[in-house]
Amino acid sequence: MKALLALIVLFVFLGLSTSADSKTGPLQVDTPSDWTVQYNDDRGTQLYSLTMPQTEGIVILTFFRANSPDPQDFDSLKFTAEEFLKEAKKKPSIKLVSDTYTKGKFAGETFTGKFVLFKLANGRIDTMFTFVHGDEIWRGEFSGSPKQWDDAVIILKLLRKND
Repeated sequence: MKALLALIVLFVFLGLSTSADSKTGPLQVDTPSDWTVQYNDDRGTQLYSLTMPQTEGIVILTFFRANSPDPQDFDSLKFTAEEFLKEAKKKPSIKLVSDTYTKGKFAGETFTGKFVLFKLANGRIDTMFTFVHGDEIWRGEFSGSPKQWDDAVIILKLLRKND
């Protein structure tokens, strides 16, 4: 009951809504009314793209279902982070604040997740994440401001399976 009350408070406080698009696909994605939610199922690759209003450039939160429900996929973020660091060193367009990254976790009512976060020299962040529900593993990425990442984490915590 407390969890339901907390969700209601979040919906009212953040102005979260459930649009028709958010009910498409296997997940219920509740976002603020000014976000755009797109779902695509291309030959079994299920992809959600959530776009925030353009306040600091284009900000997209994208996630997709991993092809295999291998439990090691949930722990593969270290490999992903190390590969990103290698690529960032090769590309002058990616300017990192440092060669380190922050590890974190998030948990919603039905999903748990992990992320790695990179701080960019322009004040933005790049984040890669994985979350799991039962035997389903989802992966995703985010690019935007730290405040926008905080908003995105709230959305991730509110994800639930469609009936």
